[in-house]
Amino acid sequence: MEQFGDTLMGWFPFPKDPQARGAGGSLVQNLSFYKPSSDGMLVYFSSAEINDELGRVKDAEGLVLKEKTLIRKDIGYMALFFFS
Repeated sequence: MEQFGDTLMGWFPFPKDPQARGAGGSLVQNLSFYKPSSDGMLVYFSSAEINDELGRVKDAEGLVLKEKTLIRKDIGYMALFFFS
């Protein structure tokens, strides 16, 4: 677990290779930022290239809340999007 200002974040390793780069999943807590909806949840998934997924979000008329952002070099990137 690591603290990034008001954000607390922990990562799950990839089950087949705990030394693999990135994360198999994450848990995040930020009471003021991560509110995708009034009743929703935040889901994390792994991606080879997050911009491909962001393109699909835009094509499906979803809302990109945070573009591709580096978390840390040894963890990788994240983005945040919303579908209603």
